[in-house]
Amino acid sequence: MLLDKLRRALFGQKSEKLAGQIDQLQLELEELHINQGERAQSIESAQAPASRPAPQRRPLPEHLPCEVHEHLPKESACPDCGGAWTRLGEDVSNVLEHVPASFRIVRHVRPRLACSCCERMAQTPAPTGSVMLAPGSRCT
Repeated sequence: MLLDKLRRALFGQKSEKLAGQIDQLQLELEELHINQGERAQSIESAQAPASRPAPQRRPLPEHLPCEVHEHLPKESACPDCGGAWTRLGEDVSNVLEHVPASFRIVRHVRPRLACSCCERMAQTPAPTGSVMLAPGSRCT
């Protein structure tokens, strides 16, 4: 707006003074445009998500009572050949339950089983509807 007024007045009286003012305003506009681009660039770089390590869960308190639930497959023997299951290992997860006025740990143990005859493997699915916590410390 001011720049347009100055350009119109350029061809009138005192045009030498106005030409200097116009040049000065154009330089200031160029500086503002450059600064605006730098600010936009710094905002974009600041908004880039910083890679953070995954939070480590702390072990559950030792003083809480602990229940152990072992989840075994429905079949007591291999359904393919009838061979006996052999324990390969287990997946253990802890759930912190709130019983009014107290807490307790419920440990869900899901053994991984393999047939000793035909090498078939079995494991029950993880229980649903519970929030699993870090594999934990105690509970025997």
